[in-house]
Amino acid sequence: MSPAPAMPTVSVVMATYNRSELLPYSIGSVMRQSLPDWELIVVGDACTDDTTQVVGKLAAADPRIRFVNRTPRCGEQAGPNNHGVGLARGRYIAFLNHDDLWLVDHLERGVDSIERLGADLVFPLPVNIDRLGVPGLYRVDPDGLYHPWTFVPASYWLMRREMATDIGPWRFSDEIWGINTSQDFLYRAAKAGKRMVLDRRVSCLVFSSGHRPNSYKLRDGSELAAWFKRVCHEPGLVQELLIALSIDTYNHEPRFWREIGRQLRAAAARRAWQLYLDKGGNPQALVAFFRGGGRGAWLDRLYAYRGLPPRDKIRS
Repeated sequence: MSPAPAMPTVSVVMATYNRSELLPYSIGSVMRQSLPDWELIVVGDACTDDTTQVVGKLAAADPRIRFVNRTPRCGEQAGPNNHGVGLARGRYIAFLNHDDLWLVDHLERGVDSIERLGADLVFPLPVNIDRLGVPGLYRVDPDGLYHPWTFVPASYWLMRREMATDIGPWRFSDEIWGINTSQDFLYRAAKAGKRMVLDRRVSCLVFSSGHRPNSYKLRDGSELAAWFKRVCHEPGLVQELLIALSIDTYNHEPRFWREIGRQLRAAAARRAWQLYLDKGGNPQALVAFFRGGGRGAWLDRLYAYRGLPPRDKIRS
């Protein structure tokens, strides 16, 4: 058991709501980190299940873990994440969604990379596991930098503490147009000139609840349990993931290039798109506009898809 550090190198913030069946695995992936100098702040969004007992048992075994169950319910991760950042004491801040997993060297390599690359934020190769268990890769730009069209979920981030202060808190979904709150934070950081860099490695696996219907209603932790077992006991897991990603890229590339070709044929649209970007427009927000999404619409759709009742608009 490692003692709670007085001022840890990394503060890890985890927002959660009524998914206690996942927490032994997501938190377990933090407890296995090769970098021991961390604190984990788990912030419940007014959890009503046995989250308090589950996290309490883990915290009793490791004093680097602490739990806060905030009230009233916010209804989205912006509130808990902002609360956790406010409690953070570390030199760096990382986020881990309650349904994702880190490989053992995620924090150690992240801290090394952020200094070596002179970045404000680093993120590894963005590997996601679909609901069929097939690994995929969110597309990244060849220059290895974050751009507004890049989708980088929060579980990948490791950033300097000063960045949170400079950019300000996560905004709520009703305050932004179209995109989710994590991507809004990155977009604001890019506008502020922050250097956000791809670290060319695999160290995080994302299991998006937005691609798993009724995940909050079904409360099934077997998928994450099986992957956690692989993370713990398969030394060649990264190699297997890279092979799977190579196969996935091969299978999807023709469809990708057909789509690119379709877009390139629309010269007028191309010019309008470039003008929009030059004026500082957010690409993800424009896509959401054409899909009929207003402020907070993406979160309302996500609630219905996950099997949650309509969200409570009241937040603190």
